[in-house]
Amino acid sequence: MASLFDALTKNADRLPTPNFLPEDFLDLLRSPDFDTRLQTLNRASGISKRDPDWFTRFPKKGELFKCLDKILIDERWELQHQCIKFLAEAMPTFGTSTEYCMCYVMPNLIPKMGSPRITVKKVCQQAIITFLRLKPEALQSFLKMLGNYVQNNPNDLQILKELPAFFIPELSKLNWTALVEMYANQEATKDNGLILKKLSEYIGVDTYNSIVSSMSPEKRENISKMTENVKVENTNDQNRSINRASIKLVSGNERRLRFGIVPALVASLISDDQDINSRISGLEKLKQIIEQITPEEINRLVPHLHSYLLLLSNVLSDLNFKIVVIALDIVRLTVHSLRNHMEAHLQQLVSLVSKHFGNQKSVIKQLIMMTFMDLFQHINPKSVSASLRPYLENKNSRTREEVLNILTAALMTISPSKFNMTPVINNLIPLLNDVKRRVRLAAFEQLSVVAYLMNNKYEPIMKIVREIEVEQSARGLSEAVQSRIRRQLLPRIRYDGLIEYSTPPISDTAFAVDENEMANPENADLTWILNSGGREIDPFDRTVSPVSLAGNLAVIRRNRLNQQQQQLQSSLSGNGYGSHEINNGQKMAGGEGGAAMTMARMKSDDSIVRRQTSAISNPNSSTSSWEHPKKRENSPMEKAAVIPKKEVNNNLVAIEQKYKKSRSETNLSNDERENLTPPPIATSASTHSPPPPHPPTQLDHPRSFDDRPAKASGQYSLQDFESVGNNMGKKSISHHSLPITTNNHQPLKNTQSQPPKRGNSFLKSGQGQRTTKAAKPREVSAKSYSMDMSMMTVNGALKKLESDEWSDKVEGLNMISALSETNSRQIQDNLKDVIIAVLNECKNLRSSVSRVAIVTIGTVAQNLNSKIDSEMEKICAVLLNKAGDVSNAFIREDATDSLNKLVQSATAGKALQGIITAGSKSKNNTIRASCASFVNDIISIQGSSTIMNNPSTLSTVLPILIMFCKDQTPQVRQYGKQALLFLAKDTNFERLLRKNAGESEGKVIREILSGIEKRGNESMSGTLSRVGSTRKVQKKLPDSLQLDLDEIRTELLASGWERRQSGLQRFEEMCSHAAKAVASDTRLIEAFIARIGDLNTKVASYAMDTYLVTLATMSKLYSTESNLKAVLNQLLFALTAHLSSKSEEHRHLAQTCIQHTIKTIDSVCLLPAMTAATRKSNVKQRPFILGQFTELCKLAYRVKPKQVEVMALPLLWEYLKSPPSDVENKKALEKFVKTLSALISEKSLLDLATSELDPQKKKHLELLIR
Repeated sequence: MASLFDALTKNADRLPTPNFLPEDFLDLLRSPDFDTRLQTLNRASGISKRDPDWFTRFPKKGELFKCLDKILIDERWELQHQCIKFLAEAMPTFGTSTEYCMCYVMPNLIPKMGSPRITVKKVCQQAIITFLRLKPEALQSFLKMLGNYVQNNPNDLQILKELPAFFIPELSKLNWTALVEMYANQEATKDNGLILKKLSEYIGVDTYNSIVSSMSPEKRENISKMTENVKVENTNDQNRSINRASIKLVSGNERRLRFGIVPALVASLISDDQDINSRISGLEKLKQIIEQITPEEINRLVPHLHSYLLLLSNVLSDLNFKIVVIALDIVRLTVHSLRNHMEAHLQQLVSLVSKHFGNQKSVIKQLIMMTFMDLFQHINPKSVSASLRPYLENKNSRTREEVLNILTAALMTISPSKFNMTPVINNLIPLLNDVKRRVRLAAFEQLSVVAYLMNNKYEPIMKIVREIEVEQSARGLSEAVQSRIRRQLLPRIRYDGLIEYSTPPISDTAFAVDENEMANPENADLTWILNSGGREIDPFDRTVSPVSLAGNLAVIRRNRLNQQQQQLQSSLSGNGYGSHEINNGQKMAGGEGGAAMTMARMKSDDSIVRRQTSAISNPNSSTSSWEHPKKRENSPMEKAAVIPKKEVNNNLVAIEQKYKKSRSETNLSNDERENLTPPPIATSASTHSPPPPHPPTQLDHPRSFDDRPAKASGQYSLQDFESVGNNMGKKSISHHSLPITTNNHQPLKNTQSQPPKRGNSFLKSGQGQRTTKAAKPREVSAKSYSMDMSMMTVNGALKKLESDEWSDKVEGLNMISALSETNSRQIQDNLKDVIIAVLNECKNLRSSVSRVAIVTIGTVAQNLNSKIDSEMEKICAVLLNKAGDVSNAFIREDATDSLNKLVQSATAGKALQGIITAGSKSKNNTIRASCASFVNDIISIQGSSTIMNNPSTLSTVLPILIMFCKDQTPQVRQYGKQALLFLAKDTNFERLLRKNAGESEGKVIREILSGIEKRGNESMSGTLSRVGSTRKVQKKLPDSLQLDLDEIRTELLASGWERRQSGLQRFEEMCSHAAKAVASDTRLIEAFIARIGDLNTKVASYAMDTYLVTLATMSKLYSTESNLKAVLNQLLFALTAHLSSKSEEHRHLAQTCIQHTIKTIDSVCLLPAMTAATRKSNVKQRPFILGQFTELCKLAYRVKPKQVEVMALPLLWEYLKSPPSDVENKKALEKFVKTLSALISEKSLLDLATSELDPQKKKHLELLIR
């Protein structure tokens, strides 16, 4: 058996054969679906990089190149680009068939040299240069095919301008006669003469003259005309590539080269740890050197290999992610090129790579895996596995897990005869009882492979298992091992080289097995992985990960303390202590509980947001932690049988001191907890003491305060967490962290949690599902305040708000909330200072402080009632702005609740004025919708007669309601119409309207009301909820994926244009396999849109190319995701800006982007953004953008005719009031008018124009229509 792949015949669904192309590879390439072909080519590129022998084993080589040849002439340039990229990357693996294969596709590859797409042109040049480097003797074939193409396409002269790119050192001594003859038949232009001059310098003047002299006199004369008066500026030799193989090692030259092959300048750049850009530049040049290394250069490098690896070791200590990735890639290339030369330096190599064992970045995992696979192939596998063994005992569990997976991949790809299986088993079995679940899971996966390779000889395995079982008291391990062997499932190697587990968990503490079946013997291995034989782990004994420092440890310690008190209570009762003393002790400890609970809910914004978001499309994506769903807690008596005893605390004073200390410690993340069962406290009660009079209280599982909306100070209780779902998101655990899904796995069960349901009843005022005004909780809060009320003052609270510590700020806000309820006079006397201070904290960047400040404002308003009227405008401006926050659903909910309290408590007139001033003219759709909602509520509170009989109020309200009814957002229109309908129900509405409202306003209001009567009002269920206000059930993104997104955003915002362009490349790659994750990060999308409007033309062009490539996968998300709909305005503004560019290429690219946007993104979603872009366009941009807006109106009118009228008609009136003077704008306006006339009807359009245009403008409109 050569390898695991050769003999594995059972369990076809788990065959570990990802290094091979799938059997239906050719069918996938022939698929009519664009995404299928693109993804297939992308995966084939990865396989060709990892497996140099894939092409030799591929049976249908001719059919493959027929498919590739057809893809090269496909109309989608994205497919062309990926196909050429695959050819360039896979060409070294074609072997002796390289020339035949490439010449087969060359006739369709040559035209791509003149492609208008920069990316296609560049990758085509790269592919042809790679071909000529590998097969220099194929130059004549290439020149012949090039000449045939030029002869058949005499007008396509762009290709001839690209030929100097192929003047590489490897071809300088070959025969270029065919090229000179081809130019001799062309017109005598300056460009052709310039290329011939460059060719003469490239091959040598003597060689060039001999070629020319051998031609006919007519051709010689034509060439002399071309080159006459043409001068080529002399570029220094520094710009020419140097063939290092031609350098002779004399003493002076050796001093200029480090390690025998690296120029001293490059080595100095790499050693410079102060300048990141210099080090990156040096590493890129070193990477090129290693990629092109020759056998002679390898012989030079080997004596200096120790120093060379020391240099790379220093580089790998750098904290910059890009530097580390390039350095690891250089290590991989070095191992791949030097092969068995690395054996003498194996320990040094493993040591420098081990610095990044356990790194959760997917690209680093892949590079490390590829490096070790090369080592296992080219060096004795026994030596490599021996060098990895010490890392199986590393303190870092992620290091142990990664090393296990490296060894598993090696066992699956290398012949087992090259391994010594006894040491492998000896090192594997103890890890089956590791303290970490992820390590146990990886160990059981390797056990499956080892058991398969043992060919049913399991006794050596079971012998060591039984020894470990006895030594470590690991009862049940033998059954778990036997269960895994009987399962006969093997892991597989994914196409990116990482391990995919055969039994990935579907959630934090569950596999895809029914809970009732987990106790069956066949699932003993799964039970062992989850529970390690029933051993409970103290959360305070775990190693804390520094990645996440915002958690809920205070809540865990509170529950632990409560359980200790119960144990102590039973102990004290048994020893004769009075119940009065016990109750006093409980009060002492409970007095701190309210403050501790309030402090425990404060987390960083990053922690809150990450728990909300999720990679919905990637159910198999893994994360760096295990979170626990809610489960039944054992009673303290049951736990005592299995939990080790902890330190003894025999008095309540010690407990209280320990609890106070726990409040001051930094909260740690929930993401790193494995078991949250608090251990009981040991007691010294006598064995014959009577049992406690009441059974111990069952404690709830610790909850996170950030899973619930914020409350005012002191109002939290354990019941607040009853309805929180079991699990914040489904995760699966595997070696990788990439969001890859495979079709061979059965679909995993969905265990996501559901948020608490709200009531569905509507308020009379039409405020949707927002909460109603609650009664003041004076009795509850008076009991729950943990602070001494006599010591609280407004000045003390304000001083705490001035502190730099966020915990002091929270305490100060809680003091203000408490004072407003118990001593409101203090707040009234200092109202202005208090409101300014609290509003400043509402803008705090730490979301936990901001939320408490927002809730405090609502509490203060609820307690002061109309006394807060003087500060109404300031409060409304801040709270409405927070109500439109699209990045944090909790803040939106808190701001809406506080505004609701404000409206219910303050004077209706003041509240109405403040709400209108703050939000009616906002550009944010959510803020305007919230403003309209509260205006509707206030009108309902005041009553129609009060509004209609007050001319000053009516003059303020009516224009606002008319504006709301004509708004582009359905939610705003709905609230405006609802308010008008409420006013119209008054019996004296018509009389009061004529008396107190202007004639024009009255006419518009009657038209709106008549329109509602004809069409009916909009659906309450469809439009009354604010955009983005519904708290969606989402799943957490894997930490590694979220970090990748953050790094891409950082690169997109970098100061250097090269880094920004690199960020665009990574953005394109991320969109290809994790589009939904990209769509969930609004800041990343905004950074990408900023690159479309980049001042650097190269970056802007590349960004638009990237936008076109990603539009196929992102278009549906732009149409459905609310956060992406919000950035459509920015996107279209950025694209429209290029329409006035002086560069024809830029204009054409921007026009193409806009056209594709209209075709792929939903027309109704795009209509508001397109309207705004058209309205803000200048004279140069308007002809094209108005034409595209006209086409969009045609598409959207079929679905939403009313919305098209609301959007397009105001734009038409503006253009008619100030008509254009140039011809192109006139034509565009005429087409726009005729289109609207056809859609709405000519009569309706002219009727609508009567109230908007003067007679002269209306006559102009009639002329345009006819």
